[in-house]
Amino acid sequence: MRTHTPLAKNPDLQEAYTGNWVTRSLFALMDTPLFSASPIEMAQVLGTEVPEVVQAFEILERLSLIRRTPEGYVKNIPNVYFNDKDLDSHSILSSHVLISSQLLNQLTLSDPKAANFYRTGFFASNRKLVTEFCQEFERLLMSFVAKSQREASDGVFGMTFSTAQISKEPKGQA
Repeated sequence: MRTHTPLAKNPDLQEAYTGNWVTRSLFALMDTPLFSASPIEMAQVLGTEVPEVVQAFEILERLSLIRRTPEGYVKNIPNVYFNDKDLDSHSILSSHVLISSQLLNQLTLSDPKAANFYRTGFFASNRKLVTEFCQEFERLLMSFVAKSQREASDGVFGMTFSTAQISKEPKGQA
């Protein structure tokens, strides 16, 4: 299930959305009982500053992901999902590194009820198996997003996943 987004049509706003945890979280919060059209309340829920929330609302409106109504805001599409093939790869990689860092700053051990999960692994494998794993992970993620849309939401959870080939072939052996 792929949700097409206006991101590809607005390259100037791509980075404002893809590399900003506040904008992406605010969009997801709209599917929870925690959402309010009040930037002050949203800043408290997200643990950020009011101007960041105001800017996030503006970005979401300019991207046509949400629209203002007399009652507040409504989503124009249910979710935003993209991968490195949907948008400019260099821009997405830069945004991925930034958003990954922002998410890591959200991890906390001080709240035992927080749904934090983190793993790091380095292993020997081959490109074919890694490609198959990444494709399976993407299918699993899409299934999770679809299931999340069918069930009641009680919060926003950020996820990031990266695979990087660490070893390089020695020169002259390619």
